[in-house]
Amino acid sequence: RKKLMWSHYADSHKGLCLVVEVPESLVYPVCYSGKRVFVDSNIDDILIKGKRTSKKLLKNKTIIDLPYEHKVALIKDQKWEYEKEYRIVLDESSPLLTVDSQNKFFFDLKIKRIYLGCRFEENKAEVKASILSACRDNNIGTQQMYMSKENYAIKAEKVVKYAKPEQEKILVSV
Repeated sequence: RKKLMWSHYADSHKGLCLVVEVPESLVYPVCYSGKRVFVDSNIDDILIKGKRTSKKLLKNKTIIDLPYEHKVALIKDQKWEYEKEYRIVLDESSPLLTVDSQNKFFFDLKIKRIYLGCRFEENKAEVKASILSACRDNNIGTQQMYMSKENYAIKAEKVVKYAKPEQEKILVSV
């Protein structure tokens, strides 16, 4: 429900946000640092001294033991700290990945819910229909984001699902 996140990552509110189930063992908090990373940087030092999103997910795992490539993926400029990000860290040897005939990697995730951006309606009709149809066919909860009339907040409305796509409508949650 953060407007900046929608602006940065969801095509200025025209996109969507997926809520997915991810094994906790693959999720790591991002480390925000003012120190830039170079090939000869002391990555462990940056990770130890940087500010993390959370230490909660580090209970039974240590970042220091991760491969170099994974560590680098966890470091981001401190100016982005407000995002409070987590990242999924894995590589091509992970049993959770599949590779297609064109050497593209896929990670099998269960989508629990989809939030449609405030400006989702501006997308092409076939794009909207395809997304809503996929949600309906796979029993994925769908919510439409909208700008509050009382303040500068973003709120969610439940999308009510009917048997036919043309009957779908938005209902305000209370």
